[in-house]
Amino acid sequence: MRYLFLLALFLVTRCAGAQEVNGLYIGTLYNDTTRLLQHFELSLTQEGGRIRGFAYSTFTVNDRFYYGIRKVKGIIRDGQLFVEDDDLLDNNFPEKPAKGVRKLLVLPVTGGGLVETLEGRWETNRTKIYAPVTGSVSLRRKTDSVGSALVARLNELRPAPAATARPLPRHSEPKTPVAPAAAPVPLAFAERKSNSLRPVTVRGDSISLALYDNGVVDGDSVSIYLNGQPVLTHVRLSDTATRYTLRLPAGEHFELALMAENLGTLAPNTGLLQIVDGEQRHNIYFSADLQTNARLELLKQR
Repeated sequence: MRYLFLLALFLVTRCAGAQEVNGLYIGTLYNDTTRLLQHFELSLTQEGGRIRGFAYSTFTVNDRFYYGIRKVKGIIRDGQLFVEDDDLLDNNFPEKPAKGVRKLLVLPVTGGGLVETLEGRWETNRTKIYAPVTGSVSLRRKTDSVGSALVARLNELRPAPAATARPLPRHSEPKTPVAPAAAPVPLAFAERKSNSLRPVTVRGDSISLALYDNGVVDGDSVSIYLNGQPVLTHVRLSDTATRYTLRLPAGEHFELALMAENLGTLAPNTGLLQIVDGEQRHNIYFSADLQTNARLELLKQR
């Protein structure tokens, strides 16, 4: 009994001190060579010692939006989380990804329980052609998936369930076909619910807006409202920026909303709103449908 008690105590202590990395982490990935700061998301599922998930990275160059989404696998060892690239699922990179090059994230994890912050380094492997590339990564755990480009992109990649026809039993009468579900009815702007995104603080009296589709270009169209009034309507999203200079009225608090005009061929309507305020650049990933707007607060700093 004494040995069983000690074993149980050991297992409880071990579980209490174990690190958990289940969930969605969003932040940035910096490249030491190109000095490019990329939006980066990591979704991890931990089952025992096995960690699997997805990684999503984006960047814009010359008003063009690029993205890549891939599977990842990982392990926690000696107080560090190792996350390695696996299969590339989709991308629109300007060049074909280098063959055999994979990225490894090394992220210290300390203490027990759910890990809220992941900060560390990353490095690619050396090949016969390519030297290693290094950089840093900084991520924070999200409690929900609102504004997650990774989750929206995974939903787009998920195949629709195929309808299977079952043979009718012998001597049975054919049943009356069931009518397909009605398409969602678009609501007026003021009637839609709102998904609140993170607030953005600006200094200037005018800001520059750039709109992109953040995944497959599928015909998404949006309108932008400032304090309930339309300022930009029926913008068709693509991987090339649609730019607009927005002059802010007097005041210190404004509401910016994005309304989906349609759902494209892949619901919901997802995109990237880039807000440029002088030297500051804010990337806001949004998701909206015909009943829900994406909403954010603009706070004017004096």
